[in-house]
Amino acid sequence: MDITLAVLCEYVTVSEAGQLSLIGMVERLRSRTWPCKCRPMHLVLRFAANPAEAGQTKKVQVVLMDQDGKPLGRQRMSISIPRVPKTGEQGRNILIQGRLFFPRLRFKFPGDYAFVVLVGGEPKATVSLELRRRTG
Repeated sequence: MDITLAVLCEYVTVSEAGQLSLIGMVERLRSRTWPCKCRPMHLVLRFAANPAEAGQTKKVQVVLMDQDGKPLGRQRMSISIPRVPKTGEQGRNILIQGRLFFPRLRFKFPGDYAFVVLVGGEPKATVSLELRRRTG
């Protein structure tokens, strides 16, 4: 299973047709005070599984790392890959959407952070987050 989309944003909606609407993509935040308490954020992921993986469940782990590679926290989720329909979609990748909600992230220091996404223990994507001191 691969990851075709990995984005940190302030808000996300999914239509009845399964279309994602991402609002306020987050790559850099600034704060005058430290430790910094961030506004709520969503990590939105889109997985692509090949038809041979249909019916399986994959373990997904997201690890928040600081700039020294030290883990600051982790969240886990399971992704169930649906069975391939008998007509129409055979041979095509199966797309699955997932998201994790972070209601109150706190950071002690400015720096470069990363959300590392692992599937079955294997790193598949990294989403960077820059935190800087606001001046002026």
